[in-house]
Amino acid sequence: MAEDGVRLAGFDASFRLRCVGVLPRLIAIATHLFLFPEATADALRDFSNAQANPS
Repeated sequence: MAEDGVRLAGFDASFRLRCVGVLPRLIAIATHLFLFPEATADALRDFSNAQANPS
């Protein structure tokens, strides 16, 4: 039973660390999409063109 508690505590800590790393990135991406939709569309178009036509 103690092993389950340790495993769950480790999962919880690792999940929290992942959230702390991912959440600010998601907020930054959402903010950029909201504030600069044209720049985002241009960047996505350039990326997709680069993927379709590698040099």
